[in-house]
Amino acid sequence: MQFLLKYKKRVALLFFCLVFISTSAFVYQQMLPNAAENTESDLMLFRDLRQSKLESYFETLRSEIIFWSGNGEIRLLLESMNEAWVKLGSDSASNLQKKYTDKSINGASGDTDYDYLHSALHTIFSQFQKARGYYDVLLIDAKGNIIYSIEKEADFATNLIDGPWKDTSLAAIVKVIINEKKTDTVKFSDFSSYDPSQGKPALFVASSISDIDGELMGVLVFQVPNSAINKIMQVTTGMGETGETYIVGKDFLMRSQSRFSQTSSVLKTRVETEPVKKALQGESGALKTLDYRGVEVFSAYGDFKFDKTTWAVLAEIDRDEILQPVMLGFLYCLAGIFLLMLLISMLLFLSYRWVLR
Repeated sequence: MQFLLKYKKRVALLFFCLVFISTSAFVYQQMLPNAAENTESDLMLFRDLRQSKLESYFETLRSEIIFWSGNGEIRLLLESMNEAWVKLGSDSASNLQKKYTDKSINGASGDTDYDYLHSALHTIFSQFQKARGYYDVLLIDAKGNIIYSIEKEADFATNLIDGPWKDTSLAAIVKVIINEKKTDTVKFSDFSSYDPSQGKPALFVASSISDIDGELMGVLVFQVPNSAINKIMQVTTGMGETGETYIVGKDFLMRSQSRFSQTSSVLKTRVETEPVKKALQGESGALKTLDYRGVEVFSAYGDFKFDKTTWAVLAEIDRDEILQPVMLGFLYCLAGIFLLMLLISMLLFLSYRWVLR
């Protein structure tokens, strides 16, 4: 007791420090998990919103190509186009490529049946392409010949079965439709670098076109640019300075543009992180991890499936951005606790002096 009385000021100071430190630690331990939990909840919401948008977009793709492949006018034009293609003879490919290299051509540059039919198709599909934002629209006959396209790139008037582009993602889904010979068949490809389009990332959706007897006449194809997916994934409203949502394929390459890259990251930036691996295995959740930049982030992950393709959908934000307001709030709390304890100490000290008197 005499020791306490002798060193009462030091004991009081030590007690003050111990209470202050323990209270501060308790407050911090309460604030940090709450911030992490709220962040993960927000990120999962952003992930769900992007998955919903992707689902809606791909459903629209499916609906549109089914509508156009079942359109009576398109069927009649394709039937006539097939006959006109045969009439062009063995040199049809080289002749058409020379004739239609000018993309400004909106109709026939000659007086053959093919030229007139091309004009009719081009009027319909070019307007549709501009309205819907597709990169290209192609018609392919039952033998794999690309007998029409809007863009007239290097694949135009070539054969997808045994021609120079037989190993492309476009050829793969067209071959499936031709071999199955089923009506109302719709197939999707994943994004891949498509050489006829200067190596740009391209996704294809294809649908069979059948006659009234159910016999396959050809295939209608929409070439979808990556910009359509970026419009969905690059919305950053409400995600702060470092938040982003993006897509990764089974090859661990990005399918959408990174927020932090000045150059194209699509099919170039590799993302082989833990949340990506979990998402590609069909799992969903949230965790703290290192992202593709080596930065510590909070990450919400899940998968998106269409046809035979699976993508990982991720919503992430830097840990430092989340901790910054937490630390600021913590400092305010510390200041409040310090002032409160200082006030209590002063009151106790005054009470002690009053009792001694």
